Amino acid sequence: MRKKSVFKIVAALVVLVLSVAARYYVSGSSDLSFLRVPLIGEDAPAFEDETTEGKIKFPDDYEGKWVILFFTPACTTE
Repeated sequence: MRKKSVFKIVAALVVLVLSVAARYYVSGSSDLSFLRVPLIGEDAPAFEDETTEGKIKFPDDYEGKWVILFFTPACTTE
């Protein structure tokens, strides 16, 4: 059982490293600021996404409104 847990942790770290490397490669710049997590009180990063309710563009779609964002990792085993 312990070997499976270690394997899962190693596999998750490999996926994380590869996703960061892919984003770094695609961006074509040496700017690694996307790795930094915003702190409380700082502005959230702007983004666009397709949701179950349609396409959103943050923060433009929420101008003048209070917004709480929850960023959770997607688990591949779910």
